[in-house]
Amino acid sequence: MRQTDQIAPPNSILVVSGPKGVEIPDPSDALIWSTPSCVIVGCLTFCDGETEVTFGDADEVDPGALPAFDATLKTPDREVIVWTVEDETIFRTDVPDVETRVRVWANAPKEPDVVIIGLG
Repeated sequence: MRQTDQIAPPNSILVVSGPKGVEIPDPSDALIWSTPSCVIVGCLTFCDGETEVTFGDADEVDPGALPAFDATLKTPDREVIVWTVEDETIFRTDVPDVETRVRVWANAPKEPDVVIIGLG
């Protein structure tokens, strides 16, 4: 299921959630902020270029380092979507459970140009 894309998302953030009932977290200066139903991931400033985003099963995409984020996401519709603030879907996949472990790796603590999102 591993997928990769080069994107410059608006507002330089990606949203990871299910398709419905999403509680958007309050913005912060951190690279990643979350609620039980939503994870926001910062990227390279969109005017500075594209971010390489990889999405897939954690065992397929794990780069072998500690993740910057590791938590459980509520997925009552058994689906995870990676999307932009303009509601553009980047990646979408079905998941087996109503809660899904999400791990995020980034190559920099601020404005990473490589972001990896692993499920499970």
